[in-house]
Amino acid sequence: MRSRLAATVLMLLASPFSLQAADVSLGTCEGSVGAWEFTTKEGGRAVIAGEGDRYHVLWVTTFVNGSGATVPEGVAADCTCRPAPKKLVWECRVAFSFEAGDIGTQQRFEWMVDGGTLNSWFVAPDGKRSATGLRRPK
Repeated sequence: MRSRLAATVLMLLASPFSLQAADVSLGTCEGSVGAWEFTTKEGGRAVIAGEGDRYHVLWVTTFVNGSGATVPEGVAADCTCRPAPKKLVWECRVAFSFEAGDIGTQQRFEWMVDGGTLNSWFVAPDGKRSATGLRRPK
């Protein structure tokens, strides 16, 4: 079952077709389901699938690390989402990562969804936030 889900998500990431969001209002956990593009210079894609109160999140992108090198990042995670004042709080357990040391770790993200824009902050264990913007594919 997991391999079928993984194959489906990878196909969606590679697909040139736009995906439509579910018919729910944005700004909710459910409204985050669908395909997203990173708005960073490096680009990338993310897909979020809902299964009851659990979410499967996959993203493939690159980022510039602390030494200035561009590094690929690919992560599949199982997440929960809860609304909080003016944000959505996502708690994720990494199921797959290009970085083997990340597998099995917990990660926290805070999101604000406004129309077709998703602003995401990775929250480090020390509470520092790093921002990333995403948008719905056209």
